[in-house]
Amino acid sequence: MNSAFKRERGVHRIEESIRVIKTFIDSDDLAAANLSVEWPNFVDSTIAEHSKPIGGKGNYLIVCVDSPSARTYMRMQSRQILKRLNDAGYGYSELKVTQGRL
Repeated sequence: MNSAFKRERGVHRIEESIRVIKTFIDSDDLAAANLSVEWPNFVDSTIAEHSKPIGGKGNYLIVCVDSPSARTYMRMQSRQILKRLNDAGYGYSELKVTQGRL
């Protein structure tokens, strides 16, 4: 292979990588991924073990819980959780709670 071909091929890979990264950074999933790391800061330790933010869509956050009691707790505490999230700059106005495996 000549060096011009290698350089062109390398540039193509970099451009493709940048495109993929921009797509990922622009998505709501990145915010949810960051939030899943910070989640224990917004809910108490008991509920943190039984819940996980799984995605955001516009102004609402989807949270998965592993039991009916965790679902009830999330609904009861949604205003306080949303306030903490908004104070941290997340900007969600509603929690959608779903039950499933974490």
